[in-house]
Amino acid sequence: MKGKLFIISAPSGAGKTTLVHRVLKELENEIALERVITYTTKEPRAGEKEGHDYHFVSREEFDHLLKQGFFMEHSKAYVDYYGSPALVIQGLSRGISYILIVDRIGAQDIVKRVPSAISIWIEAPSMEILKMRLTARGTESSEKVERRLFRAQQEIALEKRSPFYMYHMINDELDKAVFDLKAILYHEILEKKSVLLPKSEGFSRSADIAS
Repeated sequence: MKGKLFIISAPSGAGKTTLVHRVLKELENEIALERVITYTTKEPRAGEKEGHDYHFVSREEFDHLLKQGFFMEHSKAYVDYYGSPALVIQGLSRGISYILIVDRIGAQDIVKRVPSAISIWIEAPSMEILKMRLTARGTESSEKVERRLFRAQQEIALEKRSPFYMYHMINDELDKAVFDLKAILYHEILEKKSVLLPKSEGFSRSADIAS
């Protein structure tokens, strides 16, 4: 039996990384699910650890890996590069399931290679809350925060105009977002047999949006 690949995307500041870490912690004894650690040329933020949040590499190292065909997708955000290891595809064939945080461009590239991937889009409740979360980090200048907000507006508008993701979530209250994401994982990994997905303002499937 092949593994499942879950793709998580969200605007910067929507809380996707915190959400994924919490869900993986709660499911570690229930579902065999590994998080894909992506590679990046960006500098670590305060608290970010090598091999836990990202694999931090130089631009030269990234280019070398790219030439070797190491990545199944790669993209550039602002001045930094990100890439997801192609070894995931081999793991899927061995029955390993993965969860991967990646942007929309990366998600689209991955779905071309892994059509069965399950894509999940997460948003903050509003742009005001998104700005508060980005500012509260205290790791970036106001100019960088504004750039991230501008990009977030573009990403949100694009997904509303041309929906790509299978599932859509609002990360308002963390506990509820954890419940919703766990429901999706159970639903998909257990072959859609015994888990009822939540119905609420903060959760929808692509079919709900299209109807």
